[in-house]
Order: sequence, then C-alpha cells, then structure tokens
Amino acid sequence: MRVAFIAPEFLPTWGGLGPYSVELIKNLYQRNIDIHLLTPRRGKNYDVRKVLDYFNSGITIHNVSTAKDYFFYNVKFQLALVRRFLTLHRKYSFDIVHVSNLVNMPDFFLKMLKVSVPTVTTVHSTLRSQSHASGITKIRGGSKGITEKLTAGFYPILQYLENTYLRKSSHLIAVSKWITQFLPESLQEKTTVIHNGVDVERFSPAHKYTAGFFDFVSSIKKPIVLYTGRLLFLKGMEVLIQSMKDILQKRSAYFIIAGTGDIPKWRSMLSDVPEDSYTFMGYVDYENINYLYAKADIFLLPSLTESFPLVLLEAMASGVPVVATKVGGIPEMIDHLSNGILIEPNKPDALTEAIELLLRNPELRMELSRKARLKVERQFTGKTMADQTMNVYKEILSL
Repeated sequence: MRVAFIAPEFLPTWGGLGPYSVELIKNLYQRNIDIHLLTPRRGKNYDVRKVLDYFNSGITIHNVSTAKDYFFYNVKFQLALVRRFLTLHRKYSFDIVHVSNLVNMPDFFLKMLKVSVPTVTTVHSTLRSQSHASGITKIRGGSKGITEKLTAGFYPILQYLENTYLRKSSHLIAVSKWITQFLPESLQEKTTVIHNGVDVERFSPAHKYTAGFFDFVSSIKKPIVLYTGRLLFLKGMEVLIQSMKDILQKRSAYFIIAGTGDIPKWRSMLSDVPEDSYTFMGYVDYENINYLYAKADIFLLPSLTESFPLVLLEAMASGVPVVATKVGGIPEMIDHLSNGILIEPNKPDALTEAIELLLRNPELRMELSRKARLKVERQFTGKTMADQTMNVYKEILSL
C-alpha cells in the first residue's frame, strides 16, 4: 500500500496539527506501508535529514513550497502541491491520499482536478465549530489574532469552499464525536471517529528531566502551572491571564506559558504582576516539550473550543493533573474529578478555583494524574490511532 500523506504542518511543529501527523506516521510506516510525505519546509534551519532520522529513514519526504505561520501561506502551498503531486503520482501511483487536516484544505485544487485517487481527510475542526465558539463568548473581538480576524472576515467564502471540499473527499476521519455535528448530514455515512493518540513511552511519569533543557525551571521553588499551545483568543488566553492575576495575588505559584503568538500583548496585561512569577517561553521544539511536562505540577487548557487536543493527552500521559474547559471533545477524554477537572469556558473565576483546589491538595493531584495516565494508556495511544486508521485504508481499498 502506497500512501501520499499531505501535511501542511509537520516537523518542526508549530501547532497541534503537526504532532498528530508525526505520531500517526510514526505508527504507520512500520506496517509495510510505503509513506510519501508531502510537506513544506519551515524555518531557515530546516534540515530534511533530521526529519528522516526521526523516522529511521522509513518514509520518503517531498518538500513542497515553504511554510510560514500566517493566513495566506496556505494558498502558495496548495498551488505548489498541484504541480508536485501530479508528477509524483505518475511516478509512484499512490493508492490513497491522506490529508492531515481539513482547515488548510491543502489539496483543494487537486480535488477540483478530479485526480482519481481516493482521499482521506482528518477533521480536527471546521469553520462552523470555530464560529460556534466565537459566537458564544463575550470577549471583545479586539482580542483576536490576525488569523482569527481574517478567517472571520472571509467566513462566507471559506464556508462555501470547505463544504465543496468535504463533498469531494472519499472518507473523513473525525477526531472526536463532538466534531461530527458540524459536518453536513449527508457526509456522516463516510465519516469515522478516530480519537487522537500520543506516544505513552515518550510522554510518561517515568520520564525523567534531563539537564540541558529548561535548566532555569530547576531553580523554581514554587508549584509550576503550565500552559502549552498557541497564544490565541480561542485558546482562552484572556481567561488564563485574568486567572493568573487572581492566583498570584493570593498564592505562591509560577506560571509557564509556552507557545507562539503576540507575547508583548499578553505580557502587557500582566503589568501589575511580579515578573518573577511567570515566563513566556515562546516556541518550544516538539522534541523537547516532554521535558517541560516533566517539570510541571498542573497543566491548564482554558480553550473556548477544542476537538480533541493533543496537548491535553500529552499532559495526562506525562502524569500532570489537568484543568480544562468542558468544550468540544474534551469531555470524551476527561471525567470530572476522576482523571482531571472540567470547568465552564470563559469563566476566569472557575479556572482560578480549580487551580487553587489543586494547589491546596497534592493528594488530589496525584490521584487525578494516576487515573489520567491509565485512561490514555487504555484508549488514546498512537498505536490505537494507527490501528483504526489502517482499518479505514483497508475498507476504502476493500482489502
């Protein structure tokens, strides 16, 4: 079986979609599947040999275009993909095209050309699901990032294009039951729910911190509260900032915020908070992120919408007690006060209360983290995700 895997985000990762592709391919390429990865180069120091080393040179990489984390780069990738894919398909005769995410619609023009290869598209989110989250919040629009504003501005056109794209996909993989409600009813029969999975050996309570990564964290004597992800409106950044201010007025804690975004804007909202009680780390290499989980005492994800967030699974697998909003597919992985704490979205007081509860109760932190690890081991591993994806491939090819 020869699969063309199209991933607009890959190594080095810069969002949640990259790790999904990395983990899935890592668990697929060892199953006698010839995987050809079509992905852009990203960053000045991009080295395809390092990416190949990550997979023991077990896949073939075709770099298509270059990537930058801004709204319009995707069109450049889409156009470049048309030219490159047609050439590669004539040479390799792909059996299946698997597109790593719907949002980018990277093979949109290929679908318009009616290339005769069955396509599988993984749906992490849709425009409707993102719009739903924005519509139910009261946070001012000025807090949104440029990508979020542009998406909102072009929403009618993008919605039409997305629906057209979905109809032309042979099969859809939805990462949660929740996200299926935002797909057209006519597409439900060709949709399979496959939850995201993580590497439970790499993300593990047994994983020990190694000197050399985040050494400054070792000098912190306070409980460490961690957030990883993009610094976006939809990730609940304003809620997080307000809760940080509330917590740090009452308790001793240290907040680490790791991820890309408008750091100066968010930092300016903490002008009345001592600078020795938090840090914005910016981008953290995916290869090192597990070391950061190893140092955390509490993990937060105050998002306004999520389908099935990998960062939450990574924290749970790492033995870090988690606080997350009761949105999207998160309740499909967390049982409140059993393996984590669920709170209502857009409520800083609720987030503050949950953090304080965990800071006061180390025994509760241990119990939540233990059960969270067990649930990930039983249901949300990379191997399980790959097994179920293989079943989709076989069904499409009638093997």
